[in-house]
Amino acid sequence: MESVAQGLDAHLVLTAYDQLVIETRKDCCDRVAQVLERVMIEAGRDILAPIPVVVDVKMGKYWS
Repeated sequence: MESVAQGLDAHLVLTAYDQLVIETRKDCCDRVAQVLERVMIEAGRDILAPIPVVVDVKMGKYWS
């Protein structure tokens, strides 16, 4: 993930059960969401195969 995230201003703020909260600038939001979704699906595929992994990405001003 580190090499993928280079150049993106994004930081892991919180993990809660099966959720990750990432803080980023508004102008990086879409790209960060794409990278995060792809990396989570790939990680799940490697670890949980053959169980399909579903990733929901939501963006908002506050975590709730």
